[in-house]
Amino acid sequence: MNPWDIKKGVAWGPGAIDRAWFGRGVLDGLAEELQRHYHANSGRRIPAALGCVPWFDNATIGQLLADMQCCIIVDKPAPDEPFSETVQKLQAEGDGLPTNALSALADLMPLTDGRPAIVGPSDKMSVMVGPVRLAGYGGHRRQGPLLHAKMIVLGFLWDDDEFFMGDVFVPESVWLGSANWTNASSSGHLEFGTFSTDRALVRGAYDFLADLLSVSEPFDSKARRPTPDMAPVEYDDEAFGNAARAMWGHLSEEPD
Repeated sequence: MNPWDIKKGVAWGPGAIDRAWFGRGVLDGLAEELQRHYHANSGRRIPAALGCVPWFDNATIGQLLADMQCCIIVDKPAPDEPFSETVQKLQAEGDGLPTNALSALADLMPLTDGRPAIVGPSDKMSVMVGPVRLAGYGGHRRQGPLLHAKMIVLGFLWDDDEFFMGDVFVPESVWLGSANWTNASSSGHLEFGTFSTDRALVRGAYDFLADLLSVSEPFDSKARRPTPDMAPVEYDDEAFGNAARAMWGHLSEEPD
């Protein structure tokens, strides 16, 4: 037996419903969870994912993510460093996430000529982000922190027609580990990965990813330094005031 050919999986947590993998083939565990998650959601529950990883070229993981709505944040490459075919395909064929589905992004909109967007009463407060976004220093990693976390929160989009909030992202589970989503990590490295439904851990991972998404950049960004393209909106108080007065005047009119 090859002493480096280590591959182990264990069940853990309450009811042993969570899992962990150690050694080689850790990404097989991630692929299993993505498949399970996709098939467990249907109808009004649209499978969705929010994650981050520095390097990503595994085609199996890419296709599984393309089958659901997702936003994956990757380390921004140097200007002359191409994206992997897997990342390019996910960006071209995948579906992103609506910002209004993520509470941390509810008041963020893309900048307009470098300034916060001005929102009136008839403006839509949501845009699609992803399926791939960037973060970092564009190859100049010594200038600042490197996006090095490898994690993904799995959940579903729920159409909240009761309170007219539109789609809401409901996080359910998290996968995190040492492995990049690369072919090298899948077959040639000894790694670990764990899947958990622990509510506190899922929420903590979701909050981190939502914060990271709020300062991320579009897939086609060429900026050398972090250059977020979203910011809190500014509300057109005069327009909202006029709309409120018009509505109040309509409601106060006496019926004939």
